[in-house]
Formats: sequence, structure tokens, C-alpha cells
Amino acid sequence: MSRLNIPPAGAPVIPIHEPGALQIFAPSTELERMVTCALLGERQFYVNALDIEERIRTLAAAVEPEKVATIAVEARLNHGLRHAPLLLLVCLAARPEGRSHVRDAAARILRTPRDAMDLLALYWKGGKIPLPGCLKAAFRDGFARWSDYQVAKYATLKNVAVRLRDVAFLSHPKPAPERVATFTALANDELRAPGTWETLLSAPGADKRAVWEALLREKKLGALALVRNLRNMEQVGVEPALVREAMAAVKSSDVWPWQALAAVREAPAYTLELDALMLRAAAGMPRIGGVTGILVDVSGSMNVTMSDRGTMKRLDAAAGLAAVLREACDVSWIAPFSMDTVLLDNPTPRGAALAKAIVDSMPHSDTKLGAAVHAVISQVNLDRLIVVTDEQARDQVKFPDIPTFVINVASTQRGVAWGGQVTRINGWSAGIVRFLAQDIAGLAIPQSEDS
Repeated sequence: MSRLNIPPAGAPVIPIHEPGALQIFAPSTELERMVTCALLGERQFYVNALDIEERIRTLAAAVEPEKVATIAVEARLNHGLRHAPLLLLVCLAARPEGRSHVRDAAARILRTPRDAMDLLALYWKGGKIPLPGCLKAAFRDGFARWSDYQVAKYATLKNVAVRLRDVAFLSHPKPAPERVATFTALANDELRAPGTWETLLSAPGADKRAVWEALLREKKLGALALVRNLRNMEQVGVEPALVREAMAAVKSSDVWPWQALAAVREAPAYTLELDALMLRAAAGMPRIGGVTGILVDVSGSMNVTMSDRGTMKRLDAAAGLAAVLREACDVSWIAPFSMDTVLLDNPTPRGAALAKAIVDSMPHSDTKLGAAVHAVISQVNLDRLIVVTDEQARDQVKFPDIPTFVINVASTQRGVAWGGQVTRINGWSAGIVRFLAQDIAGLAIPQSEDS
């Protein structure tokens, strides 16, 4: 977030909800939906970016501060989101009764100096105002955690809304004696950018192939940096064996399924490795026994990009979740639906091939969720039903009398109303599948680690 996200001019006016979306949620539930399914500053099919941010601010002012802090931490640790949790910290800091929760939550949310810079930019979005003591304390705690390398890396960033030097001047960190030189250089604006992979590649006359291959051999690329740069490596002739070795070693938890699918499109030569990376997210999960039906919404509202600056769609997030679910289930039947429903052959393909089969299954039109549920349960005897959707419907929805889980991947204010054995889960990370598998297995849900 080098600059605060600004919605594009001339964005189309779109109807608020489909007729079947009648459920009004409690403020805390709605806040969780808004936060866990949003890329802050990006519009969605049924709601624009400003509406999402304003609604988050309104809800965060009405929900108990402790619950707001919990949602913020879960969004950062369990869902891998950055900006929405920062906005919740801003909302807490604006409430006198919320300020006591800021410091503890920030200790888990402000992972790098960049998070603090973006938090201050959000706090000053409406104009520069004095910082409350809770934010100053949170920033001081951050400076104590962040390494000299991190401080130098982010202090030298250009074209940012707020500089790290500004954060330091406002919070007055007290460095340990061995770090005084770094903080003195920060205050004097004398820090130099460390040798990150970005600076090495952008150096004048850099041999990009040699730089990439050295980074791979020395294991200096994180999982997401590796996945996002596969095409760049291909273009300069990096040795494929080095790339494949690195792909086998990185942490699968650092890459969301839809990010792996995006990389498949850009670098299809590494499809097998990307499939393995994506599906490793299912390894070690409790097995989901019995027969599971997985309905995947491929309607028109799902077939829009998550970001105006990217190509990935909410449908890709749903297809990625379905691919991970397929690995976690002993037996699964997968059925994409829009106006029609298609029950895919069983066993289905895996990984990227399954995602493609889901996306290409039919035209992306209205959402006949009720008809899709009826079509699947009339053809297959299921032990449970899982629906991945933006929770809109053109028709009436009646779920069967079996355990049903609805994974909502959108931030709409209203959803489909239902009763019975239905559990609603919000979000699109692979962690959602782990949570669901543990819930089905009757296991305690462990606390997230700051790893």
C-alpha cells in the first residue's frame, strides 16, 4: 500500500443484492464478513470500496472493542489480510473505550515496519491529527521487534504515504544500546537500502539471471516472492531445476490457493510444482470422512476481479478452496452452479485442472443456489454439504437435514437466510479449510501462531 487505495472513477452502479439475500446479520457477524472477505479499497460486485470501508468503520464503532480486536487479529493471522486489520486498529484507537485493546492487538498485526506506516496513513486519511498514546506505544513495541535490516529496508522506500522516519518521530522509540547507530541514522535520514532481492535486481547493469539463481541457491526468496516471479525467471533463462527445488522447499501456508492458480496462468511450465504447493495446504489436516458435496458458485457476481489492479477473481478464490477441500475429503462430489448445476465426474481432477474445470463448467449468470442444492442431494447420498459462494441467490434456498457449511467469500451486507444445521464461515484462505476440517472432526481449534 504505497498509497492509500482510491476507487476508480466511473465505477458502474450495480444492484445491491439478489432477491434471495434476505438475512440481516448482527453487527459483530457483519463486521467479520466485511473484514475477512475484503481487500480494502477494492470494490466488489454488489458493493463499492467506499461503502465497504465506511461500513467497517460504522460496525467497528458499534461492536464491543474486545470483539473488534479479535476480528482484527484473526483477519491478519488466519486470513493473511493486511489493510482491513489496520483499519480496525484505527477504529479502536478512535474510541476511548477501545484504546486499551490496541497495543496487544497491534503486537500481532504489525508484522513489519510497513504495517506501521500504512496504519499511520489510514489514521491520517482524513487529515493529520494527534496520535493517541496507545498507537505510540504500539509503534514503540514494533521498533523493538523489527530488525535493523527491516528498519533500513522500509525506511528507504520511496513514493509512500507515510515514511518510517515519521512513525519514529511521533512514537519516540528507545533502542537498545547496540541499535543506537541504526536509529540515529533513521532520524538523520541517512539509512541506505539493504541488499534485498528487489534492490539487487534493480541495480544498474544487474545480471538478472545470475541474481535470481543466487537468490534461489541461498534460499533468500520467500514463498510468495517466488510464486509471483516465476514468469520473470523464465524470461531471463533461470535454470528450471533451481526453481523446482526452491518450490519444493517453501512454506505452503504463505501462499493462498488462488495465488498459486494465478501463477499457473503466468508460468504454466511449473504447473506440477504449483499444484503440489497448493495441495500441501491440505497435508496434515484432519480427514473429512464420509461423502461430502461441495457446491461452488460460478455466477456472474463471482466472475469479477478481486482488485482493479489484478486479474484474479472471486471465482478463482472459490475454485482454489474447492481444490484444497477435494484433498481433505475422503470422498467428494463437486458441483459448480449458476443458472444450472453440473455434477463433475468423480473422482475429479486435482489442483489447477480442477479449478479450470470449475471455472469452465458453464456460463456465469444468475445464482440458482436453491436449485443447485436440490440437484445435488437428489443425485448423491451425502453426509454433509459445503457451499462456497458470495451468498446471494435468485431463488428460495432450503438446505437438507444434514450438516451444511457455507463458506462466504464476499463482503455483502446481507446474505441468504436459513436455519437448521448450517454453519457460516467467512473468508477464502486455505486456513478456512483447516478450521472446517477440525470442526467436522470435533477437534479443538488451536490458536494461530505468529509464524
